[in-house]
Amino acid sequence: MKWQKKAVVISVYICEAHASDEWPVGKSISACKQPKSLPERLVIANQFNQIRSFKVPMLVDTIENQFQTVFAAWPFRFFIVKDGHIAYKAEPHPISLAYDVRDLDSILPPFLV
Repeated sequence: MKWQKKAVVISVYICEAHASDEWPVGKSISACKQPKSLPERLVIANQFNQIRSFKVPMLVDTIENQFQTVFAAWPFRFFIVKDGHIAYKAEPHPISLAYDVRDLDSILPPFLV
């Protein structure tokens, strides 16, 4: 990532949006059951990191979903935190309802000064 030398980039693994035992949408998306304990959530996060060769440091939400609840992070969202405060919260595209992390190319630079 081109911002790594100027910004700390981390990810947080939260609950599964399309767990195979709750809301399956196909084997490639619903690849696992909803974890019922923190150790189960840690196993899934580690498997993802290994399979995808994920390079961004990953934190794991509590099994009570504290991060997800406080930050309304389901199913995906990204934030810019500056000086301990949320300076930017991504919103989904109004039509596709998707997020695009490439938007950070234009959003992040003013926060790096």
